[in-house]
Amino acid sequence: MYGTGTCDTMNKFRVNEEMYGSPMRLAHPDVDRSELMVVLGANPAVSGNTLYHLPRARERLGAITARGGRVVFVNPRRIESAQAGEHVFIRPDTDLFFLAAYCNELIRAGAVDRTRVDRFMSGYEALARAVAPWTAERQAEVTGVPATTLRELVARHAEARGAALYMATGVNQGSTGTLCFWLLECINAISGNLDRLGGTLMGQGLFDMAKEVTADPQMMTRYDRDDGLPTVSGQQPAGMLADDVL
Repeated sequence: MYGTGTCDTMNKFRVNEEMYGSPMRLAHPDVDRSELMVVLGANPAVSGNTLYHLPRARERLGAITARGGRVVFVNPRRIESAQAGEHVFIRPDTDLFFLAAYCNELIRAGAVDRTRVDRFMSGYEALARAVAPWTAERQAEVTGVPATTLRELVARHAEARGAALYMATGVNQGSTGTLCFWLLECINAISGNLDRLGGTLMGQGLFDMAKEVTADPQMMTRYDRDDGLPTVSGQQPAGMLADDVL
């Protein structure tokens, strides 16, 4: 099976499988209760959202600001959605370094929910070591996002009763989309906002599809191609369709 998912969102399915045990275990931001939402590489007022539905996106995001919260769009271009909040420019394809510094600053600020980390997560020390070299100043040199802007966002994140980071196609299709989503999910998790009201929620739906797909070997990541590329969530890499046919 080939599909457009391998061109824009398969990084998320891959990370979900590695992190939560199923490619379909999808966390989504609790927009209606969040006090801070940081959106990378998405323009939901025009394109909708990736892997979760948000009717009247501009209105719903604008409501966060109206009730005293903040919505921050991190994007290389001035997007229509920014009318619902604030806009931070970033150099294209440098989101990985912004997220690494964001995670590092969160850890340095003591804004980690160690009770949740110790109870539900593993690999925290390795994560902390991986992001440690990325200070706010170092990422500023790469991304163009001022160190003061990043630190101020992290401070707001730490004090918010419900904060969520969300990314979509603009980052998914970059050269480090998989690492970016892994870091983003780590930030949501270690800050205590994973499966928390106002943070990111794990929906189940009419039936637990995430659990069902784990019983189907076709839906889990495998390496059975001659070129070494993975098959993720049941899909072959669409960019290789012509070569595969030939």
